Amino acid sequence: MSGSPNLTYRIEGFSFIITLTNPKNLNSMALDDYLALALLVRQAEKHPDTRFTVLQSTGRYFSSGGNITAFARASYARDTSTSIEGTVVGNMLSRVEFLTSCFINHSKVLIACLNGPVVGLSAAMVLLCDIVYSMNDQIYMQFPFSTLGLSSEGALSVSLVKKLGSGVANEALLLGTPVKYEYLKGNVISRDYKMNDVESFNKKVLDDLGSYGQQCHESSLKLIKSLLTKPVQAEYSRAIGDEMYNAVDLFVKGYPQERFKALSAKLRNSKI
Repeated sequence: MSGSPNLTYRIEGFSFIITLTNPKNLNSMALDDYLALALLVRQAEKHPDTRFTVLQSTGRYFSSGGNITAFARASYARDTSTSIEGTVVGNMLSRVEFLTSCFINHSKVLIACLNGPVVGLSAAMVLLCDIVYSMNDQIYMQFPFSTLGLSSEGALSVSLVKKLGSGVANEALLLGTPVKYEYLKGNVISRDYKMNDVESFNKKVLDDLGSYGQQCHESSLKLIKSLLTKPVQAEYSRAIGDEMYNAVDLFVKGYPQERFKALSAKLRNSKI
């Protein structure tokens, strides 16, 4: 069991595979889904026989980010005996902090397989992966935090600049403009598989990882990853704290709640 109906996991060879399985809703994720993802990454960390932790998905999107309707409900539901600061930190931001910490402290090779666009906090987690593969050149990332009345999350204030440079990162974070494949290739995406079928793409990546797993020594993989990630881990950890602290003020003022509620209503009306 994954703890979420929208996530599954399995072991295949040297890979611990976590799959997003809600293509009907473009693999959007609620708070409980993100918490389940964090716990699965921790489970993968402890698995004795795997070397790769692989994130795969289904359908047209890798993930369209946070589920607007679910986040609208979560942002309004609180115990009257608890301050809004306590509710926000306890119910929302602490989960984001925990999720991000699970990714930046993961000792095994983290691999994301992008079958389609990825948005928001889901995209932030992809940026924390060691290797990112794309199914084709139709992939893009988007970080619509400013349009949602939010601050950046998932250590984006550091990772996006490091991966893409300040010019692309500033426009993407401040204005929410999509980051196209041409900027991702070589900076975020390690290889384009040039495929169009999601199942075939996912299978091909796992087949390749099976070969790499036989060639690469487990201890070497962990040591090399540690050397690669150690210089930036402190920066990521600082960013998590800063982002969480600043986000509390936005929620206290009610900006994200207003945007989530308005977007949720718009989504409901569009389905009628």
